[in-house]
Amino acid sequence: MRYLLDTNIWIAMSKNVPHLYDWLSRCPASDIVLSSVVLAEIEYGIAKSQKREYNRQVFDSIIQSFQIVEFDTLAAKQYGLIRADLEQRGQIIGPNDMMIAAQALSLNLDLITDNEKEFCRVQQLRVMNWLRKSP
Repeated sequence: MRYLLDTNIWIAMSKNVPHLYDWLSRCPASDIVLSSVVLAEIEYGIAKSQKREYNRQVFDSIIQSFQIVEFDTLAAKQYGLIRADLEQRGQIIGPNDMMIAAQALSLNLDLITDNEKEFCRVQQLRVMNWLRKSP
């Protein structure tokens, strides 16, 4: 199984959340990917942070071991399907979240997030929360 971690999970990694590290210890770094969209959200958070240098060092040390996946043509097509479906059902979610979901679906990855409420609206997306309980 391979996993795409949402922004809130990367933030939890920087805070050493115990349940998260129980999960992470069970899978190799090669099974976890960092979305370029999530990376953009992290970069935004660092840029507006009062502890910019500290947060830069923390995140650089965390993300260096993981593959970054770009938002590509397949993800763009999946995004179109997701957005049309969510709009039709009146259950729209944020644009970045739709892009993250599109990447997970296009790459057949499980999405790990603490934002289950929004991501569960995306049909066929496998969503897990590694912050709620240990494996």
